[in-house]
Amino acid sequence: MRKTVVLTTSDIQTPTYNGNELVRMTSRGLLEAALAAGHRVLVFSTRTKVSDTDAWWVALVRQENIFLTDEVSRKDYYSQSGDSSSGWKKGFAALGLAWPTDDRGEPIFWTSAWSFLQNAGILTPHDLKHD
Repeated sequence: MRKTVVLTTSDIQTPTYNGNELVRMTSRGLLEAALAAGHRVLVFSTRTKVSDTDAWWVALVRQENIFLTDEVSRKDYYSQSGDSSSGWKKGFAALGLAWPTDDRGEPIFWTSAWSFLQNAGILTPHDLKHD
């Protein structure tokens, strides 16, 4: 049965560095597992753009299924402002889901959104088997 899977860029690939120099990006196998199972894959990201090292997975997922964060200042990003969650918020909207709030009615930070996706029947990296 075809389901929707949400991954992040970090779920898709991991970097290898030599000091400060990026040597290569290596697939984690999650994207391939989701696609092999016939699932629809959406990528939610706090990144504001994709890079050349992302070209292989962007081609597989397609741009319309990638939800990037709007440009924010580095200060705002690390302050956990709602702006750094905008890629996630766009993804939730594409799924027809309202952005979750906490017990006080305040919008949650993106790192807390996984359980809301799972409760809506969306698969997450923890649901996938890979090599």
